[in-house]
Amino acid sequence: MTEFEINAKESDIFVISPDREATAEEKNFLENYVREQEKEGKIVYFPSRDTDQNDPVGLRICLTNREAIRKTKEVHAYFNGRSQGTFFDLGMSFMAKKPLYFIGTKIKTLDDAFGSLGLECPELRGMKFSEWAEKERAILEDVNFLGRGYNWEENNPKLALFLFNFGMAFMADIDIYLKNPREVKRTLHKSFQNVLLELHKICKGDIYLYYTTVPNID
Repeated sequence: MTEFEINAKESDIFVISPDREATAEEKNFLENYVREQEKEGKIVYFPSRDTDQNDPVGLRICLTNREAIRKTKEVHAYFNGRSQGTFFDLGMSFMAKKPLYFIGTKIKTLDDAFGSLGLECPELRGMKFSEWAEKERAILEDVNFLGRGYNWEENNPKLALFLFNFGMAFMADIDIYLKNPREVKRTLHKSFQNVLLELHKICKGDIYLYYTTVPNID
């Protein structure tokens, strides 16, 4: 899929946390949390420390974290409701069926986390977030499911849902493409726009010949 080598260590705990969106207080909590876990003899994968963040696109970061999640025993997540990467990593972790524990806040479950955002999404159709996620995971696990198309929208009010779903699809390692590639602008720094554009480029545009009836999420 890519030309660069992906290498992530095996771990007892993968820590999901905000990066650029983290406050000084949150960073201090997370560093102390990782330190305490390691004092107890746990092997911790902390992306802010263990994944090379020098990536102008962001795809290598996503691939490295995906590999690290696959190799970990469980996931511990700090959820502040602001981090795009957290939404995406939670989707990957859920798709990988890793035990998930929330740390540092009153959030204890996925339903707590996404319920706290006040999302009004017709996709949920009155379901709990976890019920919707289970349904989406079943779709992605179907061996006949070939790929998923995404419509990137600037200032998307449902961005958290979009990125969680994108994270699940990315972990499932299916073909991912953009429905509106000409409307998506590449950014100067790492972003999910850049990642989606790169994944679309990997599909070389041929995707439209094969996936005309595949369900997609806007």
